[in-house]
Amino acid sequence: MLVSFASESITRVRASQVMDHGSLVDDWDNATEAALTGWSLQPGASVEDLQNREAVRVDWTAYGPYDADVLASDRIRLPSGDYAVIGEPERWKSPTGRISSTKLLLQRWADRG
Repeated sequence: MLVSFASESITRVRASQVMDHGSLVDDWDNATEAALTGWSLQPGASVEDLQNREAVRVDWTAYGPYDADVLASDRIRLPSGDYAVIGEPERWKSPTGRISSTKLLLQRWADRG
């Protein structure tokens, strides 16, 4: 359980799985969404890539409940757009359990403009 400043909600977007030529693949057109509460969002770096494309990478870090139903393959929808979860969700269990949490590293590329 995070402290009172973890009062924001995020939307978890999870692709369904479909069979394609014998392999399971993500079907983002039929993804499911779930509202997740009790999160704190912290802005991260913003990096421009002018050599390869006219874009900027936007990073956020989200801290939420320890038992949050989030996978590395999910996307997280924030007011500014959909973000990929980078790496596995990091779960930390405090000795008392009072401030146990899940940390998500979020990233998206946006057109520079």
